[in-house]
Amino acid sequence: MRPVLFGLAMLGWTVVPASAQLFEISAPTFCAFVSDDGTYTPVGPAVNGQISRASLTHEVLYFLFTIIGGQTTLDQASHDNRLDAEVVILGGQSEPITGLGILQPKWLTNKNTWIAQFKQNGFFTYRTYMMTPRISENTIQLQIRDKNNRIVKPVASSSVSYVATVNIVP
Repeated sequence: MRPVLFGLAMLGWTVVPASAQLFEISAPTFCAFVSDDGTYTPVGPAVNGQISRASLTHEVLYFLFTIIGGQTTLDQASHDNRLDAEVVILGGQSEPITGLGILQPKWLTNKNTWIAQFKQNGFFTYRTYMMTPRISENTIQLQIRDKNNRIVKPVASSSVSYVATVNIVP
């Protein structure tokens, strides 16, 4: 029996851990800003794969997503006392942005909460984001990768090689 994601159950999505990746993601969103309100609310999100360059008032593009982990994820995080995740901006010169997962101090402080969430729901979640000033290009593409440099896909994605894309328009 596969556990059903509480927040995604209405869409019929289930958590089916990919054998190669350590976790999955949900709600990948490009936006103009992220509100640091505890839930990282996107401000000025991209619509239909486009975001206005004029909306990027801080001259950076934000990308946020939720990590969804299962037993393998918990085992790895417990072993390492952290959960590594990075975003790699693709293009002429790939740019990795690290430190987006659960860092050691946060893991040590909150691990019991995530373990309890997993025991109750069959999965746990962690919301995170990155930002980049690399906005001179008209199209930004990126991938989320785990500690083993494996591409991480959204829940229920059939894509073999997930790439998040946004077009920056005037």
